Amino acid sequence: MITKPLNYRVFQKMKSLFSNLQVAADFFHANQLPPVNIKYWLSGSHAFSDTEIDMVENYFGLNFRRPVIKEVRPLPDLVYEAIKQAGKAMILHAIYRNLKEKFPAMHFTRNSIHRILEEHPLISEYYFHSQHWYVIKQFESEWKSAQSGHVIDKIYEFIMEQRKPVHLDEIEKYLYYAYQLDQHQIRVIIKSDSKRRCVFVGKGYYDVSESGIKPSYKKRHYTINDRGNFFVDPHF
Repeated sequence: MITKPLNYRVFQKMKSLFSNLQVAADFFHANQLPPVNIKYWLSGSHAFSDTEIDMVENYFGLNFRRPVIKEVRPLPDLVYEAIKQAGKAMILHAIYRNLKEKFPAMHFTRNSIHRILEEHPLISEYYFHSQHWYVIKQFESEWKSAQSGHVIDKIYEFIMEQRKPVHLDEIEKYLYYAYQLDQHQIRVIIKSDSKRRCVFVGKGYYDVSESGIKPSYKKRHYTINDRGNFFVDPHF
């Protein structure tokens, strides 16, 4: 059955194709139609028959009547592929936006994506810089290593700004809102720093190491009493 919407779609396509008169002439010649039919086909009031639509579809390789059914993979697979193809960790909003752009007709919400991320066996969650990040487990160690390098930079800069040894409690407070790391994780990150820029100096305090001191930064001289208090050289 040729409906009005279908008839209009065919008309619009013919109008576009037959803007090139040579294309129109070749089409009517190949289908043994009189050239005079062109003006009727492009009149906007012509009702196309099934035979005429078959001619158009076969000649131009078009499809007006048979819906194209695309195989859509399960949403969990699409979420996994989105992160994998990005080649990096992603936040929920970025994953949702990526899938909406690729599959605009597919129905899903941020909540449904979030549930998949929480339950997917091949995806890990990591809290970093005040946000939840999701990364493929296969690359989790590499990503965490890169983020650890960023954290140690922050610790080093923080101690340098204080210009004195800083207690682990203060470092934890400084990093908490951005990274939510506990003291054990902080100690591991400091110890794992290949440049050894920060060192443990006793009583829970950390200072910058000799190799980590900038040229404009003087070496401090201090002592620690039994209460863990530092006495810095007043000439510093």
